Amino acid sequence: MIHFVLNSHGLGFEKYSMLCVKSLRAVCGAGPRVSVFCPDNVAPPPPIALDFYARHGVEVLSFHNELLPARLGDLGAVPARHLTFNKVYAMQGIAPGERRVFLDADIVFLKDPCPYFESISEASGASPVNTPEAFGGDWGALYDAVGVPFPKSRVEVWTRYVYGDAPEPEKVSIPPYFSSGVVYATAASTVPDLWLRMCRELEGRLPLVPRTFFIDQIALSVALEQTARPYRVLPRAFNTTYEIWRFTPDCALFHYVGFDALAAAIARFPEVARAVRPVVKDLAREDGLDLRLGLLTEIPRLYRRSLGILARTTEQVLGFRLPTAKERT
Repeated sequence: MIHFVLNSHGLGFEKYSMLCVKSLRAVCGAGPRVSVFCPDNVAPPPPIALDFYARHGVEVLSFHNELLPARLGDLGAVPARHLTFNKVYAMQGIAPGERRVFLDADIVFLKDPCPYFESISEASGASPVNTPEAFGGDWGALYDAVGVPFPKSRVEVWTRYVYGDAPEPEKVSIPPYFSSGVVYATAASTVPDLWLRMCRELEGRLPLVPRTFFIDQIALSVALEQTARPYRVLPRAFNTTYEIWRFTPDCALFHYVGFDALAAAIARFPEVARAVRPVVKDLAREDGLDLRLGLLTEIPRLYRRSLGILARTTEQVLGFRLPTAKERT
């Protein structure tokens, strides 16, 4: 049984998870089990989201994130890595016979990935990062410090991102480094437990990870090496971002990383437009969440870009800076 799980981080986050679930049901139907994991440290999902989850057969499950305050009102008041740890909790307690797939909420389904996940023989898997710079540390020193043998295998990543019609950049082999945007595991896997342990380990040893925002990814990569079982390197078609779309055939899961990127993809990639446009329209008509202006046009992005250009020009030419929206409030 495929069980898709994702997080809710509190008010304002549900628009991502609702779009994800709506696209999932449009592509996969009512078959897969779907759960949203909500930390009890933050406010519960609003009524519009709870009603949506109930109508779309989504379980809402609560857990406690040990790194967050007992009650968190402002998500910006804590390190971002403490919120990304929520995904680790969503992978705990996998039942026998269950194939659990964690998804970052900013993912839309373009094709049904269930047949692929049902075919995996390994007990766990994840997709590689796109480029290597997110770690920024010494892999050898990290593995030595946590007592895990240094991996012999390698993964291939691009040296940089390119845009427009630029040719595909060169690739380089690096120690296995995985994105935590899509993670697969079964009840036989020790990776979920090892992942949580390694997150705790690295939280107490921050100098090992210069770019601490990505601790969950680093911890996942080490946990996959620490497990005694073979793991699956998921194809990039199951975690495709805007930057690598042109080099990733047959995309099933599009990880858009922000509505601006999704709007740009809808405008530029016919396959994304064909899959996502009907979902966005149905989400507005059937579920009361209207994202059509922001996703089916690029007006909001261009408006924000124009304001940014105006602000920079004013500062350069007139010598003073316009206040931001947050500062004006």
